[in-house]
Amino acid sequence: MDLVDKIVVITGASSGLGKALALRLCPEKPKLVLLSRSADKLQDVVGILKNRGCESSCFSCNISDWEQIKHTVEYIIEAYGRIDILINNAGILYENPIEDYSVNTILELFDVNSIGAICMTQAVLPHMRQAKSGQIINIISTAGVTPADKSSVYNSTKYALQGFNESLKLELAGSGIRVMGFYPGGMEPNLFTTSAVSPVTDESSSERNDVADIIVYALKQPENLTIDHIEVRRTVKAK
Repeated sequence: MDLVDKIVVITGASSGLGKALALRLCPEKPKLVLLSRSADKLQDVVGILKNRGCESSCFSCNISDWEQIKHTVEYIIEAYGRIDILINNAGILYENPIEDYSVNTILELFDVNSIGAICMTQAVLPHMRQAKSGQIINIISTAGVTPADKSSVYNSTKYALQGFNESLKLELAGSGIRVMGFYPGGMEPNLFTTSAVSPVTDESSSERNDVADIIVYALKQPENLTIDHIEVRRTVKAK
């Protein structure tokens, strides 16, 4: 599928995989709409895209706030008339034993990693239904299919998103709207999320670009085909 002039909304686009994906999409000539809580970082990304000749705009939006989501989607529809692709990428990661989580941290993880993506989809979906077309990609991570030590709460948020993704595919069957779950894992945490546990490295930056390539490949598949589940893991190098 040609991505030229497609209206592509990316959450969590100010850094990490969201930023890498925006930069990778640039040569495909879509119209990018970038969302994040960090307005300054978003402006920096838009500046880079502008220098590369890519049309883009940005909105400061906390996806754990339903009112902000609703108003932001309204602004996007008013500006562009439609939304062709929604990429639910925003996420946060904390790794602690279950006893060390505060209630506020637990709520924050679910608000951003699970409920935010659900509410973004809920806000965008009526416009896709009206158009009888669209793509929704949920960046879930392998934490949504494989448990990990000291990650019970984070895993729970991703299992919730995985369940939403699979059920949404059934709900939208025959609607013309394609749904894909993307499951990256085994790499730097900051490759995908805002994280308190690991710094970004040159290697993770390279991996972000590689993963972005895979997502763009999936987006460009013919409209009569759906790649509905992709797991990506780091290859263990031979010793």
